Amino acid sequence: MSKSRIVKTLNYIDLSRNMVFGKVPEAILGLEKLNVSHNHLCGRIPPSKFPASAFQGNNCLCGPPFPPCKRSMK
Repeated sequence: MSKSRIVKTLNYIDLSRNMVFGKVPEAILGLEKLNVSHNHLCGRIPPSKFPASAFQGNNCLCGPPFPPCKRSMK
């Protein structure tokens, strides 16, 4: 997902349960709503306004609202 471009006029993305791999891009900050739960995302979650439920089910995400990242994942 990290190489994905998010169109500036896009307000809502629901990619839940879609076998999406990669990192969560900083571009999510421009969205009003996001759901990327139950995929294969990994790494640090960019600072965002989205609840933990938007990211749940991705076993190697870290950073708020989840536990802090280990140095190797930052």
